[in-house]
Amino acid sequence: MRRRTSAHSYTHTSILTEESSLANKLYLKVADLAALESDYYKAIEQYEKVAASSVSNNLMKWSVKDYFLKAGLCHLASGDQVATKRALDKYADMDPTFPSQRESQLLVDLYEAVEAGDQEAFADKLFQYDQMSKLDKWKTVILLRIKNAIEEKGEDFS
Repeated sequence: MRRRTSAHSYTHTSILTEESSLANKLYLKVADLAALESDYYKAIEQYEKVAASSVSNNLMKWSVKDYFLKAGLCHLASGDQVATKRALDKYADMDPTFPSQRESQLLVDLYEAVEAGDQEAFADKLFQYDQMSKLDKWKTVILLRIKNAIEEKGEDFS
């Protein structure tokens, strides 16, 4: 409940502010909180909104890969593989450099592991990524949810 109230407050404040960098920070906070509450579609909307406004900004474009990564993880956590694939294509269209980034490769690898129901491949790709770029607590929480969904999917077929 407290997260929802906080998310609502951040959303309201971001609407009131005129400065785009402050608004983007608030939208990102809303997205992070929404994802932790399992409101993945709201989180995706916020991450993509910030990415779209940042991709053409020379100071902010370096953060776009992280916004796409977080939105992609939310897509995977939602369990909608079709939407995940579409999102990966959309992100490549929005930022032509994204497919060459480690974050993009991680999303592709995780998408393939989820599609195949392969927990070992999922864990291996995460381990390799974590060796280069440490995963923060937020990503760890979402990734654990995705991994657990692979386990549940595998148990359904047993």
